Amino acid sequence: MEIIGNIILGLLSTYYIVSGLTMIIMSLKTIKDIKNAKNSKIKLKNNYYIILPVLKEQNIIVESIDYFYDLTKYEEKVKVFVITTEREDDEYIKNPKYTTYDIAKNKINKLGIQDKIILLKAPREFIGKVGQMNFAYQYIIENNKNGYIGVYDIDSRPPKEIFYNIEHLLENKNIKTDIFQQASSYCNGIEQLEGIGGDFAIADAFSQTRWAIGFEYPIYKAYYNSVSKKKLRPLVYCIGHGCFVNTEYLKKIDGFPTFNKNDDLSLGYLTSTISGRIYPIPLLDFCQISRTALNSIKQYKFWFTGSSKYYSDVKYYMSKYNIELSKKQKYLFKIQGGIRNFLWAWRSNLIIFNLLLSILLGSTIHITLSLLSILSYVIVPYYITYFELKSLNKMNLKIRTLVLAPIISILNFIIRGIGPCMAMITNSKSKKNIEYKTER
Repeated sequence: MEIIGNIILGLLSTYYIVSGLTMIIMSLKTIKDIKNAKNSKIKLKNNYYIILPVLKEQNIIVESIDYFYDLTKYEEKVKVFVITTEREDDEYIKNPKYTTYDIAKNKINKLGIQDKIILLKAPREFIGKVGQMNFAYQYIIENNKNGYIGVYDIDSRPPKEIFYNIEHLLENKNIKTDIFQQASSYCNGIEQLEGIGGDFAIADAFSQTRWAIGFEYPIYKAYYNSVSKKKLRPLVYCIGHGCFVNTEYLKKIDGFPTFNKNDDLSLGYLTSTISGRIYPIPLLDFCQISRTALNSIKQYKFWFTGSSKYYSDVKYYMSKYNIELSKKQKYLFKIQGGIRNFLWAWRSNLIIFNLLLSILLGSTIHITLSLLSILSYVIVPYYITYFELKSLNKMNLKIRTLVLAPIISILNFIIRGIGPCMAMITNSKSKKNIEYKTER
């Protein structure tokens, strides 16, 4: 029994140490790509349509309109679409108040920018966020030329260089792709957070950012290279902000997918299935992380629920588009998706189990390795992510926050696993295929 315990502990420690170090190396390479990326201003050859689906965003809509107008006002080939929904009107029938549409309309009219910021209201039959996105997509292809539709959240703050970055990829690197996916930093506004709650939100933001630059960005590059060389490709998902989709590709796939309530994940699964092309943008989209642990748990539970249905998506898209994947490709998708979801749900529990079992067995070697696991997978990445962002002139935290980081990062790591773990245990079978809003 002790031998089995030693083997389990050895495997767990090896996984965390190797995986932690690998993600550190990958994140450093991503930051290098970002620093070396060409962002110089050039004349845009492609059309860009930014869509911002909103629901009950009265508190942030004015600030966001100002930001995106400033981002795009000098570019003739860029338009911004703010998409509200009649469903918001329904919620205020008994308790009248200014809707997001009302506030946005007043702001746009006041600035006189109706030709640059186009305000749309999706009919209630366009269900959920993806319904609003598809309403905007239909409007765009009916009234505009082909180009790229870029999806952002209303709290996203992409740099002004985003369009030039994409143009350089298309022109200088000769990237031919259906989707450009921007890497994300979830650290917008965290320097103003205070107290223990703020420390937890900062740790959560760093964890999510590390995943974005240490896993997501590299896997998009690997995926693109695999598709280009017609080799076995990894299973990828898309992210619902900083995602630029070619309108010709959207026509091919009949708009943004509605099969999975996580439409962004499903767009990636669809693209993986039909061997579409995705390439990462070496420029960070700065957005916000959930400000409370409870909202964070809800958010990760929602994401995991959609992620766990990855192979249902693959099978659906194989049938819909009459695609026959090779056995090797099917197995690769199944194994990658299965391992990814299992570890997402149980990773934090297993690292604690690793430490406790090491202590129980009284093995100095395993205790040391388990502590190294926590250090290399949780604590060191916190600081590396901080200094990576600081090197981009995007971060400057209080000394107190950095001192408390080892404890806070470990506790946050445990909290991050609660939502996925709950979703996996309950195996939610909700028939609702939409998600109207996740509170900030």
